[in-house]
Amino acid sequence: MGRRQVDLSFLQGSVCFLVGVTLILVKWALVGICVETYGFWLLFSGFFPVVLGFLRRLPVLGRLLDLPVLKTVRLCLMLLHQHVVTVPTRTLLL
Repeated sequence: MGRRQVDLSFLQGSVCFLVGVTLILVKWALVGICVETYGFWLLFSGFFPVVLGFLRRLPVLGRLLDLPVLKTVRLCLMLLHQHVVTVPTRTLLL
């Protein structure tokens, strides 16, 4: 089998997550939780828009997620990970 190229954010996320777990085990809980959260964010941030898209299609949660406050939060999350395509007349969320 040939070598496969590993995405840098995947590698960083994995390392941060494991370092966070190790810090928690050596009783540096607050620092460990912060590092672990950052690693989790790096690993799964690309999956969050998919989950939000699914939740928006559910009857009750879809209406809640379309509230102006939560819609702004969702748009900010999408912009953070550049899952937004701008069109001259409006913005389409992927």
